[in-house]
Amino acid sequence: VETLFDGVKVDEQKGVKSAAELAGNDYVVWKTDGTLALSAGAPLTGGTSGSVQDGEYQNFLDKVEPYTFHTLGLPSGDETLKGLFANFTRRMRDEVGAKFQCILYDYPQADFEGVISVANSAGTDSGNARLDGNPAYGLVYWLAGAEAGCPVNKTLTNATYDGEYAPDTAYTQAQLEAALKAGKLLFHRVGDETRVLKDRNTFLSYTGEKGEDFSSNQTIRVLDQIGNDIAALFNDRYLGKIPNNNGGRISFWNEIVSHHQQLERLGAIEGFSGDDVVVQAGEDRGTVLVEDHVTPVNAMAQVYMTVIVQ
Repeated sequence: VETLFDGVKVDEQKGVKSAAELAGNDYVVWKTDGTLALSAGAPLTGGTSGSVQDGEYQNFLDKVEPYTFHTLGLPSGDETLKGLFANFTRRMRDEVGAKFQCILYDYPQADFEGVISVANSAGTDSGNARLDGNPAYGLVYWLAGAEAGCPVNKTLTNATYDGEYAPDTAYTQAQLEAALKAGKLLFHRVGDETRVLKDRNTFLSYTGEKGEDFSSNQTIRVLDQIGNDIAALFNDRYLGKIPNNNGGRISFWNEIVSHHQQLERLGAIEGFSGDDVVVQAGEDRGTVLVEDHVTPVNAMAQVYMTVIVQ
């Protein structure tokens, strides 16, 4: 007996001789007094939508940890779950070195370049659902896909929203400015279209070493691309294979420089020179230290114009 959801087999039970022997799964609770019969498939009707238990979210994060991906989205308005995903993202980026961004609904308090907080509700109220049943967090779906598919040399600033929801864009100019300063990503109305005001993340704790540039998702996209690509390059071609001597480090340096030159050709970084990359031996015999200086390129976002009348 197989259970299929949207054409994908999600459960299979073999050797079952009666309905009473069928074990329930995440999709179906079987009637024990039914009669089993050979069938090419019978669509199930009359069911009710279940709910995902909070523990399943942690289980998902545990399962996804070994994988490489660009974007993680949480379609939920639950504050506890948003904190869980924000903390997971911070740990993975800062401690594990897995570079991705997490899309959350209305969670600017993350104050972290790895977390993007979409502020607009997909509904007409401030709760978790609008009157027609659409969830307030519905824009997480579109934004997660858009951020994941955005090329390394592009930005979502001014991107046109083409999703199924009608985002709440009833913001004044002052409210839009205040929301940006609070670390929120917003959609706003431009004529008959809904567009992304600015492709930014929640990072606000600017310092001399880590300035406002890190609040730009285009900047983070470039830095994450470099981090993920060089890590994959090292793991595939050098880890456990190439000796940590001068020749091996020169080879690694050459590949990093070639990678960055390609990024410069794409317009993702600028002003790059091979001198900006230094590869040297670490304290341990097997350790390699890379010092990498890059200047990410951002798309035009503002114009200031002075008109002089003579």
